[in-house]
Amino acid sequence: MDKIIFLMIIAGVYGVLAKTSGYQRLVTVIAEKLKKYVVVYSVVVSVFLFILTSLFSQTFVVLAFVPFFISILLKMNLDKLTTFIITFGSVLVGLLGVTFGSEGVTSFDYYIGSDLTEGLNYRYIIAAVTVVLYNFFICMRVKKVLSETKKNTKNSTIEDDPFKVENSSKKNAIPVAIILFLMMALIILGYIDWETNFAITAFNEFHEWLIGLAPTEDFYIISYILGQQTTALGNLKYVFILCNIFVLAAMLIAFLYRMKVNEFVQAFYDGVKKMFKPILLFVASYIVFGVIVSVPITSTICNWIFNLVEGFNPFIVSVCAFINSLFSPDLGYTGYAVGSFLTTVYTDQMQLVNAIYTSIYGLIQLFLPTSAILVIGLSFMNIDYKSWLKYIWLFVVGLSLIHISEPTRLGMI
Repeated sequence: MDKIIFLMIIAGVYGVLAKTSGYQRLVTVIAEKLKKYVVVYSVVVSVFLFILTSLFSQTFVVLAFVPFFISILLKMNLDKLTTFIITFGSVLVGLLGVTFGSEGVTSFDYYIGSDLTEGLNYRYIIAAVTVVLYNFFICMRVKKVLSETKKNTKNSTIEDDPFKVENSSKKNAIPVAIILFLMMALIILGYIDWETNFAITAFNEFHEWLIGLAPTEDFYIISYILGQQTTALGNLKYVFILCNIFVLAAMLIAFLYRMKVNEFVQAFYDGVKKMFKPILLFVASYIVFGVIVSVPITSTICNWIFNLVEGFNPFIVSVCAFINSLFSPDLGYTGYAVGSFLTTVYTDQMQLVNAIYTSIYGLIQLFLPTSAILVIGLSFMNIDYKSWLKYIWLFVVGLSLIHISEPTRLGMI
């Protein structure tokens, strides 16, 4: 439920931003300044989204950045499929190359009785190979699109932008740029667990000092204002807190650019409407998941496959990881379903098991329509699933071959 509300809030906020002259100017200026460096910018955006997905404790939070990049890339005259590849595609690839992040990995580790460092070295290797290979595909795609542009072929129009951000030469973009930068900083600092993952204690120490401020005895003013449940940066796990902050930021931007109340409400509603269909498909993916879970077909199949061999066999584990992830948009449930079995049978091989399950889960999310982020992105940008599959199949095959051969070199097979 929290993710549905988050998606609606993000869409509403960007609906307001799209009607704000300062935001229009900001997007226009960035697109114009970087138009000579489209390939470089595409790679930077892709790597940025990949890293955030790989590190964030909550995957859906990364989607807060995506509409901004979509508007810029489309103004660079990239087609909407290429724009999807660079934005939503990079988030999906980030799930495949996850290191410290993702609520799914955290839940999976909980159910198999390990922590995020379990199999981390293997996940580093997978992440490095994945991001390099995917950005090679992006470079090839962008260069192809740019060559079409030189032939006077227009690849995109404002209609391809879900929020239809118009070109603008009016108004100062600095206020909206500052607010968006602060929002970006808050998200990055809030959803990366700095202390657990990188032994950076500054944010927790500052939080303890701030909450402990008391002008008089037993009157902790900051704690009273912010509430007892306030957590330090780096410890944010849910998206509700961002919903409130995003709405307040949108209201501030609307006020600074003199948007009327009725215009604000209409723009917010228009933005939310664009997310109705993606949300329905998102819910549908979880309904399919619920139906599959109610009939334990995958567990029965996996139990039979596991019993085909004795001892640890990475190929067998990979096949079962594929089957377990096939209809599941939630890696945490996979851990719940098979965690006790894996920890009992493969006690000495849990690092490899961890790496196999997380990478296979990410690979599935790239191409199957049960992937929540995939169906949200395709619907949001009005892209045919076949077009995405036609593009991504070669990357999936290449990565699958690497997934088989690399474990052999590392002694996994």
